[in-house]
Amino acid sequence: MDKKALKNLGFTLLLFIISFAAYQVSGLLFGKVLSDASLTMVFSQLVFAVCAVISVLLLKKSKVLRFTFNGFKEGIGAAMFFVVVYIFALLALSLKLLTGDATAHLSIHRVLLGVIQMLLIGFCEETFFRGLIQNAFHDLFGEKTLGGVYKAICTTGVAFGAFHLINALNPEIGFKSALVQAVMAIPLGMIICTFYYRSRKNLWFCILFHALMDGIAFLTQNVMGNEGITSAIDSYGSQSVWQTAYVLVLYTALACFLMRKKKINEIINPQLNLPYYPQQYPQQNNQYPNQTQYHQQNQQSEYYYRPPENK
Repeated sequence: MDKKALKNLGFTLLLFIISFAAYQVSGLLFGKVLSDASLTMVFSQLVFAVCAVISVLLLKKSKVLRFTFNGFKEGIGAAMFFVVVYIFALLALSLKLLTGDATAHLSIHRVLLGVIQMLLIGFCEETFFRGLIQNAFHDLFGEKTLGGVYKAICTTGVAFGAFHLINALNPEIGFKSALVQAVMAIPLGMIICTFYYRSRKNLWFCILFHALMDGIAFLTQNVMGNEGITSAIDSYGSQSVWQTAYVLVLYTALACFLMRKKKINEIINPQLNLPYYPQQYPQQNNQYPNQTQYHQQNQQSEYYYRPPENK
């Protein structure tokens, strides 16, 4: 095992623990000054976001926060199931609001704070879990091996789920609710890990997806009469065993489908997922009797070449 990678993982986890402690303490301090719980959450999330950026700089991983649209198309393709589900969810919520068949706790102030809060949650959790922790596990287990990628995805998913158990410390959230959320967060975390890989490690795609996912949950809970994230999390405890099992099986099946061997091989060899430029192939060069060998010999060049698929 690479000692340097292990040391980097340890330092990453230490920074996360310190940052989360700062987030919790700031929440308590802001809670004594501010009467609005949503505003308190926003300010404490801002502290968490600042800690996340500082952690990225200390680990010299500023590249993960570089914004680009590269990989968004691939990420959306991988997340198509959720895209369809969220479109139908928004249509259903809109219908309930239009027909008056809902108790909405929505106002411009509340919606604005909710949007900011969801974006901050997405930024903080994805920066730590995908941008730092997943990459640290990736380096530890081997970034160019099939087993290494699987291990990085699974361990990050488990860490993501375990992190949500912290909600059990909230007196307004029952232990059963926190446990159900944590268990469901494991395969969901693995799914987002695959999105990160499939989007060519575009962290901003994962941040926006996470924010959208939490935003849909926020709107659903408010339209149905629950106020705030705390009540939304506590509602998990009222689900039946069959409901929880159904969601868990669905997320696990989806995670396994996204982690199929063909796609993992594209993660290990990202050049195989880039466009093929036949005009760059030297047709008269006997040194490379076929395009596949030329591709293999020039992986480090400026251009990448995709060999023809086997028919």
